[in-house]
Amino acid sequence: MQLWRYVITTDEGKAPNYDPPSVTLAICKSGIRKGADVGDLVLAFAGARLRRPPHSVVWAGRVAQKLLFSSYWNAPDFQSKKPRFSDRPDNIYEPVSPGRYRRVENTSHGPECEAGDLKGEYVLVFDQFWRIETNDELPDEWGLQMSIGSRRGHRRGDLTDERHRALIRWLTERASSTSAQPPKPPHDNGGCTPPKAKPRPPAPC
Repeated sequence: MQLWRYVITTDEGKAPNYDPPSVTLAICKSGIRKGADVGDLVLAFAGARLRRPPHSVVWAGRVAQKLLFSSYWNAPDFQSKKPRFSDRPDNIYEPVSPGRYRRVENTSHGPECEAGDLKGEYVLVFDQFWRIETNDELPDEWGLQMSIGSRRGHRRGDLTDERHRALIRWLTERASSTSAQPPKPPHDNGGCTPPKAKPRPPAPC
């Protein structure tokens, strides 16, 4: 099993997308989306703009599915993540022919992000995830932190069984939301059909 680590600069519910039925990573972090396999763990440290300690964890998840954009677009389970139903959509690339996609108008990513998004080729779906709001930092002795001054891109490495168990325990003890208790989406209205999102400028890539 591998652990993929990166620094998240903004946490607006778009990348990753916390909307039900599953947490997904469909935009940004193309290297992780392309390289991670089912069963791997993805973990994000807090960037400076989040005003949290640098080695604190914002979220982590275990990859359950790795879908092509076309499969993600057509999957019945993920229609609610399209712009029509979400104000923070990540299901924004419609297949037009094999291997070719059209970016639909949305409030998450503009045309300047399209090449980077599609470079990742895949969408990651997580069956387990942990969203953490404490300032606790990952233990330095585990050797998993990303050094200050060298936090661009991503890192990957193997996890021993012992370290994997310790990391899962650490995440579970601190999680404010998990796969059993997902964050409530902003358009939650008691189970009714989500309203159409109000237009607003897309976030930067």
